[in-house]
Amino acid sequence: MLTADLVQVRKRKGQIEVRQLSAGQEQSLVRVAQQLIDVCQSQVGEPRGKLLAIWDATTRQTQYPKLVKGLRKLVLDRCTFEDTSDIDPRVVRKTVFRAAAAQRLASAEREEFQAAEALAQASEDLKMETAAIEKALFSDLKENHVLIAFDFLGAESLVALYERSQQQAVLLRAVKVKIMLHSCSPSEYRLFFQRLKFRRLLHTITALESGGYEINIDGPFSLFQAVTKYGLQLAMMLPVLEECRGWQLEAEIAWGKLKERYQFQISGKQSDALGATAPWVPEDVERLRLQMSEAAPEWQVQTSDDLLNLPGIGICVPDLSFTHKERGLKVYLEVMGYWSRDAVWKRVELVEAGLPDRVIFAVGRRLRVSEEVLDDKLPSQIYVYKGVMSPKVIRERLESMLE
Repeated sequence: MLTADLVQVRKRKGQIEVRQLSAGQEQSLVRVAQQLIDVCQSQVGEPRGKLLAIWDATTRQTQYPKLVKGLRKLVLDRCTFEDTSDIDPRVVRKTVFRAAAAQRLASAEREEFQAAEALAQASEDLKMETAAIEKALFSDLKENHVLIAFDFLGAESLVALYERSQQQAVLLRAVKVKIMLHSCSPSEYRLFFQRLKFRRLLHTITALESGGYEINIDGPFSLFQAVTKYGLQLAMMLPVLEECRGWQLEAEIAWGKLKERYQFQISGKQSDALGATAPWVPEDVERLRLQMSEAAPEWQVQTSDDLLNLPGIGICVPDLSFTHKERGLKVYLEVMGYWSRDAVWKRVELVEAGLPDRVIFAVGRRLRVSEEVLDDKLPSQIYVYKGVMSPKVIRERLESMLE
């Protein structure tokens, strides 16, 4: 993904926008992208430094150096480099330097240092060929890492990725984001909300009277920690959003060293429906689903497909649903271990306002929320856990709801 320094933006009247590529720029970048791709494919098995040197030679005369630098970053992101040495280079260096020091002491009167003698002694000590010693000596340096794989992408697709990556790089600096989503079917909304949630983004969802939903997301620059990781998760939501039939995104951006505030707006319309691919499920949720299938055999447990909506108040997107096999009672579980306290209070407000569904809200202890904030006469409960969720405790909560 691009970094902020590689993005071409225009700032005016409190707005920030990504500069679109001109026809000439796009044609030029496609040619350069093909060169970069060809070099990558030909240099599999060669060190990173050699690859970069060839790139420097082939793109030296480019008309758009900043754009090419961005392309190079995206291509490098698709490369896999590894230290392929069979021996720890630190061990090799220690052995060679020890041999060199001994040679210095033994030949104090010699004016010139004989590197070959030190390498020969290290070769004998390590029982390795001299050529292998030389290759392994600094194999852990970044420029000596070997290209072992390249995730191929066509030149035109790479340029299209560059344009999207510019927008994603701007979102990395977001303080807050508002998305207006409309013209989707109920199942498509549900799938988008699942993807949003499984990215572990702090958000609220509000149904609009005119149809569709307003989604407000905390940006990475509204947080006190984990800014980079969280920002990447937010940026990765853009390709998902682009699959939706109709949407608008507005964001407040903290840009530059002084973090000046700007407004950023983009929108899109896709004729095809949101992809039908099942969303990724967090490891802790999937692990709990498997554990509960054994710990509570009287309950049918599955990934939830429902949206719990209390008009005018808010929406809950549960992770799992539990259906009692004999009585048919349905209970939902929403995991909020990584959310904010504000998000938990919004769930409390939702229940107190009359959400009729039975929901167990699993809240991480670090959020400092008491289980007693929900009256035991209400249909939902808060389960505060430390570390990992307990199948035994959740089964007890399910049984209490049966009563």
